[in-house]
Amino acid sequence: MNFGIKVLCRCLGSGVLFPLLSLALFPAYLLGSGQNFELIEDYSDKGSYFNTLRTGLFFVREDTSVWDRLSPFYRNFYDRRSKGSVQVLPERPALKYNLWMQSEPADIVVILPGTGGSHVDLSPTAFAHMFYSEGYSAVVISSAFNWQFMQAAGTIVTPGYTPADAEDVKKAVTLLLAELGKEWPGRIKRKVLTGSSMGALHTLFVADMDKQRLFDRYVAINPPVDMLYATGKLDEYYAIGATWRKEDIRSRMRHCVVSYFDILKGSSEEAGPLGANLERRRDIRISGGKSPDQVDLANEDAKFLIGLSFHLNLVEMLYCIHKFHDTGYFRSEKAFFDQRGIYSELDRINFRSYVDGMLLKELAKREPGVESAEAILSRAGLGAVEQTLRDDSRVRVVHNADDFLLREGDVGWLRERLGARARIFAHGGHLGNLYTAEVRKAIMELASEK
Repeated sequence: MNFGIKVLCRCLGSGVLFPLLSLALFPAYLLGSGQNFELIEDYSDKGSYFNTLRTGLFFVREDTSVWDRLSPFYRNFYDRRSKGSVQVLPERPALKYNLWMQSEPADIVVILPGTGGSHVDLSPTAFAHMFYSEGYSAVVISSAFNWQFMQAAGTIVTPGYTPADAEDVKKAVTLLLAELGKEWPGRIKRKVLTGSSMGALHTLFVADMDKQRLFDRYVAINPPVDMLYATGKLDEYYAIGATWRKEDIRSRMRHCVVSYFDILKGSSEEAGPLGANLERRRDIRISGGKSPDQVDLANEDAKFLIGLSFHLNLVEMLYCIHKFHDTGYFRSEKAFFDQRGIYSELDRINFRSYVDGMLLKELAKREPGVESAEAILSRAGLGAVEQTLRDDSRVRVVHNADDFLLREGDVGWLRERLGARARIFAHGGHLGNLYTAEVRKAIMELASEK
């Protein structure tokens, strides 16, 4: 069934998915009690899938009065950025970035978004605001799975193989820091690289490659450990929609998305300038919101929302391959006006079929004798950088015990290799507790010199 793209757009309109797309790589398995997981005060645990949907609560909150915002001189945090670009590959477009530079010499953090994330998105901007508020300068680039990075810095047609993507990221951030050092002489002190989800995975692989000590600290937030397991779960969750009866699809989709916005409205009393998207969308606004305990959303529906949001990231990445390259992987012709044919074709591709049908073939051009998807993905997970996790004191990880991208035993595996350099919270799913003070504090502590 050609389910995801057409049904969602027809049922809900094209505008309501923006917060969902910020979910970027997703969740895990609750490992029980008695393991000294950190707790979050007043966090109402509703299971890993529901918890994950709270990721949209992580946006910029600024303590400014109404009168300040009415001033013609007022600029919110996003508007105070410096826009820039750096040339990474010759004869390619420059890689764009957003920068917030402190007025005095300061540590700087380079932020890598999750799967498909852009340098202009809400979540990486919220990370930038969090660090900037603590005295850091902050710079954001797009994900290696994003079209802008693919055009500017990607050396492989098909992103998704972590070692290759991380090499591209390392080259990009090395050139970026050199450019900033020239533009802002004497203003950069310590350097920190941080990323969430797939960006966290890239962060740890860059640490493994960093023999010149480019960064003083690496902070990875909710990285998947095993990519074969993680992508398999995302395919499984998206496939749930194909089991729904045709006559139920419209009402069930509306219930899922309205419940998602209920979670966001009911769990947050404040909306900063960047979070105001939730307030301004009159068509999906939920009067008053509900507390998490009042939202009626089954695990199956929450799983589908997670799978759908990640599937849409995959589709957009595939569209970029189709648009920018002549690969022969797609039957549909390039078209400027009518895109229905290509999107219908792309909607039928999941992560596993992408790996088998495209990624393996492109890797074979770089590495003759390339093996199976299982072998490739085994080198794309954290097992491939185990020694660095164990021995490099610069490496830090923040994770959640109920992140369902994790297999049973993955939390113990991380703790054995990182010890006190891993901060594990009991609840939050995949990135669903970033808005809490406890998790923000943990991230800042791990990024510090201590």
